[in-house]
Amino acid sequence: MNICIIGAGPSGICAAKEIKEQNPVSTITIFEKTDTVGGLFASSYKGLTLVNNPLLVGFSDFLAAETLHDLHMWSAEQYVSYLKRYSEANGITEFIQYNTVVKSANFIGGKWHLTTLASDVEESHEFDYLVVCCSSNGKANLPLLPNQERFAGKIIHSSEVKDPAELKNKNVVFLGLGETASDLSYFSTEHARSTTVSVRRWPGYFIPRYHDGRPTDIDTSKIYHCLPKTLDASRLAFLFRLKRKLELSAIRSDTDRKIQAEIDRLNHHWPATRHLGPFRRTTTKSCNFIRATLQGTACLKPEIIELSGNSVHFSDGSTVVADLIVCCTGYKANYDFLSDELRAKIPSSNALYNYVFLPGHEKSLAFIGFVRPAVGTVPVLAELQSRMLGLFISGDITLPDKEAMYTSIKQQQLSARQQFPVDFPRVGHIVDYYSYLQCLARVVGVMPRQWRLFFFDPRVWFKVNFSFLCPGMFRLYGPGAKPDLVKPIIKKLPTMPTKILLIESFTYLSCRLLSLLGFKRFKIIG
Repeated sequence: MNICIIGAGPSGICAAKEIKEQNPVSTITIFEKTDTVGGLFASSYKGLTLVNNPLLVGFSDFLAAETLHDLHMWSAEQYVSYLKRYSEANGITEFIQYNTVVKSANFIGGKWHLTTLASDVEESHEFDYLVVCCSSNGKANLPLLPNQERFAGKIIHSSEVKDPAELKNKNVVFLGLGETASDLSYFSTEHARSTTVSVRRWPGYFIPRYHDGRPTDIDTSKIYHCLPKTLDASRLAFLFRLKRKLELSAIRSDTDRKIQAEIDRLNHHWPATRHLGPFRRTTTKSCNFIRATLQGTACLKPEIIELSGNSVHFSDGSTVVADLIVCCTGYKANYDFLSDELRAKIPSSNALYNYVFLPGHEKSLAFIGFVRPAVGTVPVLAELQSRMLGLFISGDITLPDKEAMYTSIKQQQLSARQQFPVDFPRVGHIVDYYSYLQCLARVVGVMPRQWRLFFFDPRVWFKVNFSFLCPGMFRLYGPGAKPDLVKPIIKKLPTMPTKILLIESFTYLSCRLLSLLGFKRFKIIG
């Protein structure tokens, strides 16, 4: 089979590796529009730091074990270096055609006919299967601001800011407050004349990268993530409050304590979201904006209601002077190379079966990496998607019929809408990390076998359940299992303090009991 992959970011290179591993006789070609692997990470702004530790952004059979002694989060440059090592170790580099843009992809006569552009030369290609992995390289999402034609300054997308020093002596307004805006608004304070951040609705749920130099994502265990997502609004919510109180009391750094206190204030300030916990909202896993506000070098404003001259007017009646508005508003998926007919069927990746397959086209087309976990990482999900795809192409797993797939799609949309009532309308591809992780792992057949681990390898069992959700657990059993490779690493994973684990365990057991007694709202995930 002749397979085309569009994009050589994390999703594209792991898709190539997993497909090739399951289909060694296949021919794979990757078209990448830039001159390197890494996607947006390879062209990011100066100073970008990832928001999860190296073992949570790496791939399950290529874990960065050397970071176990220091799980500080990688810079973008370090992550791109890791992706290059992964590509080279798995023989992916030879598949990539760099500086090549896919202009069109049309499915005619059972084949994909692609037109590419490289060095001003157009070429035609024919493939049996098309895998789209360019979600991170989509279109910049530039919103239309009120009366923006009257604005005397400049309006740009955050992707155009490569070095915060470019903002020197400017009055800057950042629109949005995800990780990019949080970072850039902080970095800009060293250079800009003034820094303002405007949110159209409300910020996501803030989570700091570190407490006392220790990554906070260590607290992403299975025992915690599988709890009911509505628990914050239930009668067991006092257990979460106790857990967070203990976590706050354990912070030793005065700076970190102040940051966390301000984060708690913001997380519960907006009436529409104050009852929603971290698993029911988009998250901002960066506290750099908080640092800037505590230092008095940046301020938070509500939505922009009017622009005129160099004035930016906000809904609270306030006004600031601005030379530049930086829209940190993310990206739109770019399917422009597909036909209008196909694009009309994919308003969002939530219209795909398991966010991967378009019903009726699953034998020729797949999408990898088009998800936004509220808490968690895309590469881990993309790898499991790729393993599923590789097994499907090889015929080792089958998919439901078209009608069953559409029924499943409706259910995944309903579940996402219920879990993320505030964010789903604008972030349709948002997913619950653990639920989706488990769904993919079950399809692939790589869920950890709990009872076998409990009796025959209790240390691994403990780490699988009580340490963070290291993707290595999906190499213990099933297709592609490499237990000898991952077990030594899993055994060394750190965990949260004992008192936190006890609260999480008691909460877990309480929910189990209540669920058995018929209280469905306390049902454990998996």
